[in-house]
Amino acid sequence: MMPGSSQLCADRASCKRSAKQPSQPPVQHAHPTATTSSSVARKRGQGPARQTTEAPGLKRNSNQGTFFVNLQRVRAALEKRCLQDSLSAIASMHYAGHELPGSCIVSLVRLGEDAGNCSKTTSLELLRKLPSGVLNCENFVNLAQYVTNSSEPALVAQVHSLAIEAGFAFFPAACDALLRGYASSGHPNGADAFDQLLAQQCASTSGGPWQPTLTTLATAVAFCAEQRAVGLADHLVAYARTQWGVVPLQMYASLIKVYGQARLWSEACSLYDIIKHEGLTPDAAVYGALIKAAVESGRPDLAKQWFEESSNPDVVNYMSMIRAAGRQKDLAKALQLLDEVERSGWATDIAVYNCTLEACAAAQDMASAEKLLRRMERAELVDVVSYNTFLKVLLAQGAHGKAQGVLRSMRARGIQPNVVTYNSMVREAAARQDMDKAWWLAEEMLSKGVSPDAFTCSILAAGIKHKPTGKAMDSIMSLMQRADVVPDEVLLNCLLDVCVRLRDSERLTQILELRHVKGNVPSKGLCSTLLRAYGHSNQLDQAWALWRSLKEKGPDEEVFMSMVDACLASSDLPAAVQVFGEARVWLGAMPRATVAFSLVVKAAMQANKLHLAMDLYKETKGSIIFGVATFNALIDALVRGNRLQQARTLFKDMALQNVLPDLITYSILIKGYAAGGDLETAITLLGQMQRSGIAPDAVLFNSILHGCAQSQRRTLTEHVLADMETAGIAPSNFTLSILVKLYGRCGDLKAAMEVLETYPVKYGFSLNAQVYTCLMSACISSAELPRAFDVYQKMVNAGCKADAKTYQTLLVGCLKHGDAELAAQIVADAMKGEAARSSSNPVLGKDMLESAIMLCHRRKKPLLWAAITEHMKAAGMAVSSRVLAVTERQAAGLHKLQARQSE
Repeated sequence: MMPGSSQLCADRASCKRSAKQPSQPPVQHAHPTATTSSSVARKRGQGPARQTTEAPGLKRNSNQGTFFVNLQRVRAALEKRCLQDSLSAIASMHYAGHELPGSCIVSLVRLGEDAGNCSKTTSLELLRKLPSGVLNCENFVNLAQYVTNSSEPALVAQVHSLAIEAGFAFFPAACDALLRGYASSGHPNGADAFDQLLAQQCASTSGGPWQPTLTTLATAVAFCAEQRAVGLADHLVAYARTQWGVVPLQMYASLIKVYGQARLWSEACSLYDIIKHEGLTPDAAVYGALIKAAVESGRPDLAKQWFEESSNPDVVNYMSMIRAAGRQKDLAKALQLLDEVERSGWATDIAVYNCTLEACAAAQDMASAEKLLRRMERAELVDVVSYNTFLKVLLAQGAHGKAQGVLRSMRARGIQPNVVTYNSMVREAAARQDMDKAWWLAEEMLSKGVSPDAFTCSILAAGIKHKPTGKAMDSIMSLMQRADVVPDEVLLNCLLDVCVRLRDSERLTQILELRHVKGNVPSKGLCSTLLRAYGHSNQLDQAWALWRSLKEKGPDEEVFMSMVDACLASSDLPAAVQVFGEARVWLGAMPRATVAFSLVVKAAMQANKLHLAMDLYKETKGSIIFGVATFNALIDALVRGNRLQQARTLFKDMALQNVLPDLITYSILIKGYAAGGDLETAITLLGQMQRSGIAPDAVLFNSILHGCAQSQRRTLTEHVLADMETAGIAPSNFTLSILVKLYGRCGDLKAAMEVLETYPVKYGFSLNAQVYTCLMSACISSAELPRAFDVYQKMVNAGCKADAKTYQTLLVGCLKHGDAELAAQIVADAMKGEAARSSSNPVLGKDMLESAIMLCHRRKKPLLWAAITEHMKAAGMAVSSRVLAVTERQAAGLHKLQARQSE
């Protein structure tokens, strides 16, 4: 019998007398031949007379035989699962003048849910298709009690709304059921709904509004716990205090439980003072709940006070105190409490020992944990949780070699390792990147009849994430198939992440199919992963469909970032720009939107589509608060694309948006103008930067110096160099290479030599190979080849190792000036190193060496070209037949000449 149904018979007569105006205009249920019957409406316990539908010529028949015939038809239609026939049979029974039992109304709602494959909320709409008057006070009670256990807030509210539309004067049982429904479903407006029920006219012997009993309120507060309906629970307790001046201890106990479910531990602790203020004495259960709240809120002193205050602490209280000691890593206290439990004479529960083992795990005390486990084994007080906890201690201490021994001990006592046992071992192996061991354990699970679960597969997927392979992915999929694992969101996330890293569109498609298996609506976290997966598997149409469904509710930042990533992965830059446009109204609340902007700009630059980057800037201007880093990314893209005018315009926009340029901003622009030959603008920007208090660095000065040198503007170069020194920035080897090139182009070797003599001594650095090479090149350009070799010799004497560029520069100079002896010398120096003997990456190329041979041939130096030929053979380079033919002819001619001379 449903709760409160005992009141129905006593209240049926009063239901006829009670009347209430509906809070909304009554719903008119259309029928082509409707007539009015106020007497029938009052008979069924409704409010004022309403429109009812009745076919002409039909008379209300209260004959009991007819009632059972009609009822049988209704039940037969419901049992056949035929929705239309059920509606027709119910209407016929109503027109015959019979009341429909409430159980039939509930069956109709269930049938609508199954037949239409829809939710309970949608199936309730079927009731509006019934003739007016079918629903009455009595079957409304059944309906209210049916939705109490639904856990669907909208469903409870809809039933309440239907009753108000029908203008019922509620039975107290219906009000009680609705209150329980609001509490058990965690309706966000449960407190307001309770106030509305209090104002509802009630069909009772006394009439007037509903007056809930303390028992009803206490029950409702208890129902609030599961859905953490804190607001409604507080409201009900406050109402009880207002009505009766005191709240029963049991209601406070339920409220503590509500706070505990919501993890509002401090609020739960605060109830102690209220309970004591109202003159109540907490019992063992309340003390136990308070002690747990104190432990969870990190207040061990309070937990200790209540534990000592409790005149007769029970095992639950001791367990809470042991947990508190474990959290404080006070293992001695935990063991002391365990001893007290043992001395108390109570029937010791395994759970107490397991709590103490957890304290050993928290304290990372493997020796104490092992000692306690042996003590438990002797007392025959061990279970699978005990061994799992001990395993946790071992694995945390790196004693994974002892794990198999623990499994043998378990089986010896008839305790079979479960999936938690193996998962802890698999996770530890995966954390050590010992994936062979992790896979061995997964296979052992199957062989021992322990089915791996989604968590097992998630561990394996996370383990291969950093070094993913297609083979490992296939192994996980095979394990899932063999163990019949239904993937949860965590597993799907892991699998999709691995496939995205692999850029494996085929496997991604397989994983995406798995998401339909579970059938639940994916969370936003999973949706974000799905978006990226669709993008990397070239299924951007699917990503758009998911994006638009999420956009209706307002996408969060992670969803937005994932959709942008999906577009970039599909190389669809216009689509990425479109995402920004569709999310424009939310961009201001997304701090990472600027990161996404920078990613799109970078992709546009790589694809040589800077116009898309500018389109994106115009689209998001005013929606995103751009920082200096974002402006720098866009300005850099424009400068690299040689769009200096647009870059300068963007630079001015920074000031309009109150964004101060930094050193990087100025460096990008100055370098761009200097490289483009617009040195005046570059120097103007340099002055503007210095006036704004930003000190230029060596890179910036070198950029301007390089531009000046490229334009051979010696005076300007020397002026910038002086400014560089004045700013306290020491010239570097790179600076000297720029100056040497400039003086070399100007034909002033003396000035070039001077900077090499002056600056290293002045600023305390040694010249590198690049600077020496630049000076050699300047000497060669000035027809001073011997001087270039003097610089080379100075470089060797200074201990600076020549590089390939040095040897190539000198050999080219020798070829240019026709000096065979020096050419042979530099070839010998270059080819004697180990690197020169590598045919894959020689210091001097084959063409250059053959050119040196031909130079020696022209200079009639057979010994020199022969030496060069030997160097080539030692380096694994074959001399071309053309060069060999020429040199052999010369060698033969020289041999004949020597023969004649000897004769």
